[in-house]
Parts: sequence; C-alpha cells; structure tokens
Amino acid sequence: MQLPLRRYPSTLTVHRSLPTNLAGRDFFVGDTHGHYTHLFQQLARAGFDASVDRLIATGDLIDRGDQSMAMLELLEQPWFFSVLGNHEIMFLEGMLNEDRHYIAMQLQNGGQWLQTFNEDDLRHQARQIAKYCPLAITVETTGYKVGICHTDPLLENWSAMQKLPLKAFYPELACLWSRSRYQKARTGKPQKPIANIDIVISGHVACDAPTWAANQVFIDTFHRGGALTVSTLSALLNPTTIA
Repeated sequence: MQLPLRRYPSTLTVHRSLPTNLAGRDFFVGDTHGHYTHLFQQLARAGFDASVDRLIATGDLIDRGDQSMAMLELLEQPWFFSVLGNHEIMFLEGMLNEDRHYIAMQLQNGGQWLQTFNEDDLRHQARQIAKYCPLAITVETTGYKVGICHTDPLLENWSAMQKLPLKAFYPELACLWSRSRYQKARTGKPQKPIANIDIVISGHVACDAPTWAANQVFIDTFHRGGALTVSTLSALLNPTTIA
C-alpha cells in the first residue's frame, strides 16, 4: 500500500519512550478495532487497575467494531497508550487531508461509524491521534526493553528506526502495512531478530493466538481467535503464566 507524503500536525511523532512502571503492571493489547466493551471485559478478568497499571495498544483502535469513538477517547487517559495503525492513517488522511480516496477506503474496511458523527468531532479525534499516537513506543520494563509498533519495524533495527525523521517512513510506511515477517514466520522461514530491542509487540495480522517471529510477537487475535489478547509481558513470554 503506497501513501503519499502528507502534511500532518507537528504533534505527529516517530517515537515515544515510557519509563519503567514501578507502581503497577504493564498490559499489552492487540488491535481493538472498536471493541471497547470487550476490551474492558478482558481488562476486568486480568485484574487491571487503572490507578497503577498501564495499557499499551498495537494500533488499529478503530473500525469494524461499533465503539470506535469510545476507543479514541481513551487516548486522553493517563494509563492508556497506543501506536499508530494503518486504520488510523486512513482516518488522518481522510479527516485532516480531506482525501476522499482514503475516506472511501476506510468506509470499505469497517469505517461505517464515521457516518454517525459530524466532521468537527471526527477532525478533533484525528488531531488527538496525531498528538498521542507515535509510530513506535519503547517501554522500559524490569529485565527487558520492549518495543511496540503496528507491524514490521523499519530497517529491522529499533534504535536506527527511532532516530529517523518522519518523512523517512514514506511512501510505503512498512511499519503500518507490511506482513512480511509474519508471513515468513508462518511458513517456517528463519527470522533475524530485530536489532537493538529485546522484544517487539505488534498487531496488524490476524492470528489465532500470539505468534512469534524471532523476538517479535504478533497479538492481533480478535478476528481469528475470537478474543482480544490482553496480556502482561511475562504471560506472553510464558503462556502458562497468569497475568
């Protein structure tokens, strides 16, 4: 998927770092696609405590489910963080750049919720996405440095990617659209670890259960697996661990 170089708000960034959460736990969630109620059911089962815990999402907060606006409103919560997904990029193109091609593309890919809100509200949420959602997040944890991006990190080198200017990610934006590493993992082809990061957590590709490609794990499980993956790092590393 090719995207032209666009002018976005100055708040749109490549990378954000989160320090170690010394007060509580970090949870990670795959693509929620507007399934707000289901997300909170999963959080309740996991014992999530918003006063001390954090939730970090792999992007694609919107479309397909009927609670996309509620998902976007979480961006203002101090405990919630998300990277950009390809569905957010379609939304930014349509709302901020008034690109009718991307509006049509989003409507064809679960964006019917757009028709239930006025354009001022939608543009406000697009600006919130640009403010709060970088292309990548690094989370410091005890023992591991964890990267979050929607799919394949550019250059397969975390530290090199986070130093690049935003314009270096265009026109292909592979970190939002690529399925290369996942497809290789599914066919058994050997994968090189992503350099300069311990673990990368991604979404984008529908899988039955969390799927590893070297040191990258894909957790977009709602469509094929029937439930969102909401997990601590320890539970992802050891599936028998209770979060």
